[in-house]
Amino acid sequence: MEIFLIPIAHFDDTVPPMPLKRFDHHITAKIIYDFFTYKRAAIQIIIALFCITLISYFLQGSSFWKLYLPLLALFTFYYFTRIKKQFQHLFIILFAAILLLIPFEMITYAQQVKYRKQRKLVTEQVLENHRDYIVISNEVQKRLLGYYTGFDIDQSNRFLSYKEFEADTAIGGKKLMLLSDYTRYLSGMSHKNLPYYASHISAKNELVFENKELNIVLYELREFTIPEHSQTVLLSTLNDFENAVPFWNQDNQDLSTDIKYAGTKSTRVTQFSSTFEYPLDSLQGEDYHGLLVQCSLFFYAEDKTNAKIIVSLENNDGTYFWKALDLDKYIKAYSNWWPVSFNVSIPQKDFKSESSLQVYVWNNDKQTVYIDNFGIKITSAPNF
Repeated sequence: MEIFLIPIAHFDDTVPPMPLKRFDHHITAKIIYDFFTYKRAAIQIIIALFCITLISYFLQGSSFWKLYLPLLALFTFYYFTRIKKQFQHLFIILFAAILLLIPFEMITYAQQVKYRKQRKLVTEQVLENHRDYIVISNEVQKRLLGYYTGFDIDQSNRFLSYKEFEADTAIGGKKLMLLSDYTRYLSGMSHKNLPYYASHISAKNELVFENKELNIVLYELREFTIPEHSQTVLLSTLNDFENAVPFWNQDNQDLSTDIKYAGTKSTRVTQFSSTFEYPLDSLQGEDYHGLLVQCSLFFYAEDKTNAKIIVSLENNDGTYFWKALDLDKYIKAYSNWWPVSFNVSIPQKDFKSESSLQVYVWNNDKQTVYIDNFGIKITSAPNF
């Protein structure tokens, strides 16, 4: 089993790194030993653990439930109970087990997704079988490709993330697009977050390799569409909740001046947010193959929520098209504002007469959530 670190943050190499102070692990070991043996500095340790546990509760991930809360419970129980010395080793074993829980889970997950086999396939298909290509993928896969080459700046291929590629699509040279469910997940992306050209593969792009067991696909990218660059904008609207906006249904009782991202107001979503509603027949045009609905907003939640962005089509018979995006996964820390984006493609063949497009946020568990700067852009989509 290989264990590696993926450098995610960008560092400015023009700034010299700060020297790292040596951390004496013997001090930590002595503090823990003195606590379990003599219960020294117990109150200070428990208070520190409580503060860390409280902070971890508002962060994404499983560290609250699988690390800090069990440690806090163990230390608190040990301090307030009279444990015979012969049982002290049991608590030390429990302490070690809690510390190993998350690393064990990570190693188990890596075995389940067969990381070593994935690395071998990617190395063979991308690095050995193709030379002088631009390889486009998610941020984690881009960094892994660099890691596989030993970060050799003279190697023949160039690796770009989706954002880097979209910033300069005119870049010359042959292009490969590598799709991997595993590294997409590590990048914090769902399939719905993929750029349009990665989630809607043109028929002109050649399938070079596919492994369905590991969910790895490699395409030679010959044609791609970036709606922001090439498609006709049919409608664009922004509701900042400062004033009434055409085609938006707003309940003024939900407006809030206490919590806002920008300006003086936001809106609290009690169950259904302000709804954008537009007649579908008004969006017809030439070379019209469908719609791409691009939604963006800033989202604020005080706790875990099941709230969703909804994009739907309705007519007199009811709703016949419905797509949703869970918002909680965009929250890095609760009680803060976070950007959210959601793109939905609707083929023209799905349209029915006398229909309306509706976009809104549904707070189905009625947690305390707010939204601000709710933007919608509708463009004509290429042929599906």
